[in-house]
Amino acid sequence: MSTIFGNVKSDRQFSASTGFDKEQFYDLVFEYDETETQFLEGGLMPQGLPQSLQKVEERVFFTLYYLKVYPTLDVLGICFGMDAASCEAFLQKSLFILEKTLLRLKVLPPRKFSDHKQLQKALAGLEELVVDATERRTEKPENKADQADGYSGKKKPTP
Repeated sequence: MSTIFGNVKSDRQFSASTGFDKEQFYDLVFEYDETETQFLEGGLMPQGLPQSLQKVEERVFFTLYYLKVYPTLDVLGICFGMDAASCEAFLQKSLFILEKTLLRLKVLPPRKFSDHKQLQKALAGLEELVVDATERRTEKPENKADQADGYSGKKKPTP
């Protein structure tokens, strides 16, 4: 079964679909393969791979493509020849392996802080902090008191 990975040839295409250029991508493939092998041989991860993702570079591409493009599982399945349930099951495994790979390489930034001082220490020396957030629609409460708590009634322009 062919996947969209077979169509990606240039650095520009790698960057657009994964966020990595071709050289960075294959460097990560090598490291991911080492981590995956350790977990499979150690019995810490179930055996078996989706039929369409037999090659390690396809598995890494699948994972990075998901993180970069963030398609629905149905769309991801169309791109990689799987159903949504198989995508979700494999995605859990591959995200776990990717996280362990990045931890092993000591390039994964801390995600949780026990107090404000730890956060300040982690951010020390940074010139700029970008927060990537998604706005979510919420239903306007019918009760006036509830409306006053979280809804001003006015749209405010974003600077």
